[in-house]
Amino acid sequence: MSTEQRRLQKLRERLDSIDGELALLIQRRGEIVREIHDLKAAHDLPVRDWSRELEILERVGATAGPYPVTCLQSVWATLIFWAPATRR
Repeated sequence: MSTEQRRLQKLRERLDSIDGELALLIQRRGEIVREIHDLKAAHDLPVRDWSRELEILERVGATAGPYPVTCLQSVWATLIFWAPATRR
């Protein structure tokens, strides 16, 4: 195996590790979303909080890095969209 191939393999292994961590964090996030839903349901609070959702997207958009802001915001928008799927 060439030096480039070994380097590529190591980089891919790092990505695989990060992907696993991200998946676990997303599932943990879903557990908290479920708790929030249960709390809201128990106290007859509205399910959606549009201002909170906008706040989340703005905060994520403030994260600097190689991905465009809209990419990160679309990931979180997807998580928010699927939040009802976490309900029991």
